[in-house]
Amino acid sequence: MNQTDSVAQKIKELDEFITTNPDVREFKRALAVKLALKGWKYEAIAELLVLTKSFISKWKNLFDLQGIEGLKLADKGSKSYLTKEQKEETIEWLQKQEYWDLSELECYLIEKFDVVKNIRLEMEIIR
Repeated sequence: MNQTDSVAQKIKELDEFITTNPDVREFKRALAVKLALKGWKYEAIAELLVLTKSFISKWKNLFDLQGIEGLKLADKGSKSYLTKEQKEETIEWLQKQEYWDLSELECYLIEKFDVVKNIRLEMEIIR
């Protein structure tokens, strides 16, 4: 199998994975890798999918090493650290703020709900 056939086969595998995968995180990983294999510049992929170039590079490398398995979630995520009510309260607080940044949100979560953890995981609140 020559290199062109190999790339075509990888793209076919990615297409199958993309069309059968409901998880948006795995979908973004696979789509970014597919576009990279098709020759898109990382800057264009990053802009289109709102990703970083390092994200694209990481998942492309994992795909090259492990195939589709490298794009799958290691686990299905952890349980949220906030209850539904706490999330709603936090969203209400955010909406009342004229301006806020991540450090303010982190302080709010710690003070209000005694949540101490990586703020990036808590950003699901505002998505």
